[in-house]
Amino acid sequence: HITLYFRITSYHEAVQSDSNQTAVYAFFGGIIMLMLVFGVYLFAMQRQRVYLFFVLYALN
Repeated sequence: HITLYFRITSYHEAVQSDSNQTAVYAFFGGIIMLMLVFGVYLFAMQRQRVYLFFVLYALN
């Protein structure tokens, strides 16, 4: 026997919750994109394959 609980929220609460979650995803996605751009920059400047491998690994 499984009991499921659902909370009914208003439209405003649902939009606020979704907005907060989107902001967190955007923040961490931005950090990851910055790391990728920095890895490409390091590869372009130093021509060491390890930075290219880092970027390819991070894209995976």
